[in-house]
Amino acid sequence: MLAQQLDEAYRKLDEEMQQAGRVQRALLPAELPAIDGLELGASYVTCSRAGGDYYHVLPLPDGRWGLFLADVSGHGVGAAVGTAMLHTLLHSCPEPGAPPSRVLALLSQRLRTLAPDGMFATAFYGVFDPAARRLSYSLAGHPLPLLRRRNHHVRELEPTDGLPLGVLGPDAWTEKAITLTPGDGLLLYTDGLVEGMNGTGEMFSKERLADAVRMGPRRARRLVEHVERHYLNYRGDAPDLDDRTLLAAVAVP
Repeated sequence: MLAQQLDEAYRKLDEEMQQAGRVQRALLPAELPAIDGLELGASYVTCSRAGGDYYHVLPLPDGRWGLFLADVSGHGVGAAVGTAMLHTLLHSCPEPGAPPSRVLALLSQRLRTLAPDGMFATAFYGVFDPAARRLSYSLAGHPLPLLRRRNHHVRELEPTDGLPLGVLGPDAWTEKAITLTPGDGLLLYTDGLVEGMNGTGEMFSKERLADAVRMGPRRARRLVEHVERHYLNYRGDAPDLDDRTLLAAVAVP
């Protein structure tokens, strides 16, 4: 009887986790938008039924677009609740056209008010202006995206200052900008990708990711598929210990 009760409890817990995962995935873009001069591709994989990664692409005033990627601390339902909070805060931002550093400051202030103690999130937020092909961006403790120029030279974006969202400290984020010309590609990712391990406990690493990006196709969706395949071949049969998300943006004529 005890075994039956445990099985039933596990079944109900698994159903709740599945429901949380479905709700979480419903917060992600059903389709990535068509942006003048920019092609997008994405991949989203959780290590359990629900996870703590979140991404979105938002239309902004004056024809600009916001690219947002975040990784909430923890795993499972608790982290999924954090992504729902970020989704709500991002879409109810009182200054949607504000610079990236200002948006991150507003999100962090509200997250500190609403989230349980100890919950925080790393994040990237960029604003793309199709007319100027210019991307302004800020990071909140998040891994630096990789920039691949049309000659296949790969480097990290220059870092900006700022704490993870929700962490007590100065609400001061700096920002930088780059211009994307046709053929340039940008890959945003969460740390579950580079920290994923193979059967011998070796991480995939930023270096292997950079190699995969360097050899990858020029189209956004195919680049994401290429990197994901490269990662899975390296990981082999080892389990994923963290969520991983990719968001690629490739400049097109």
